[in-house]
Parts: sequence; structure tokens; C-alpha cells
Amino acid sequence: GGSSQLDHSRMDDAANADLTPFLDSNSRLYYPRKAASIGAKAVLRTASDIGLEGTKTTQIGLTSSGDLGWSVGEATLAGKPAFFARVWRHSSSGWKIAAQTVLPGG
Repeated sequence: GGSSQLDHSRMDDAANADLTPFLDSNSRLYYPRKAASIGAKAVLRTASDIGLEGTKTTQIGLTSSGDLGWSVGEATLAGKPAFFARVWRHSSSGWKIAAQTVLPGG
């Protein structure tokens, strides 16, 4: 419904500023030529290692069931343009990032 879409949009905007509240032990970050990072600490460490400075969402979507969402947009890696994509899942603990990938390029 509309409130799920709005909640998902708000969560994605918040994650653009700080990923930490939206990560859990199952969250993953994928980056080219690196092993997948699994779990909140590993995701945050890799984000720091690759120089992820911020993200800006340009599109979001939500499944009809309302328990999965996605977002894509622009990212900054060490001052250079990049892209990101996230898959979100909704559970009893709220919206969490299931998987995220960041790709260099502009």
C-alpha cells in the first residue's frame, strides 16, 4: 500500500545518510573484484575501504506484497561518480538492506 511505499522511501533516504541502522547479520555488499561482505560490520568495513562517501536515490520500487523493495541511484566513491542498487526486505524489525552493490563509473 501507499504507507509501505512511503515508509520504504523514508528508510532509503535515511540509509543514504547512514547505513548502520538498516544493516543486520544477513546484509550483503557486493563490489567488483572483492569477495561479498556479509553482516553489518563487514558491510561497513568494505564501504569504508572502497571510499563510499554517500548515495543519492533516484528510483525506488516495492513488490505488491510489500515485503521487498529496491532502490537505485548515484553514489560517490573516493570523490568519483558511481552507481548503487539495493534490495530491501521488511520484517518484524523494520526495513533492512538485504543486498547492496556499488559500481564505479559515471
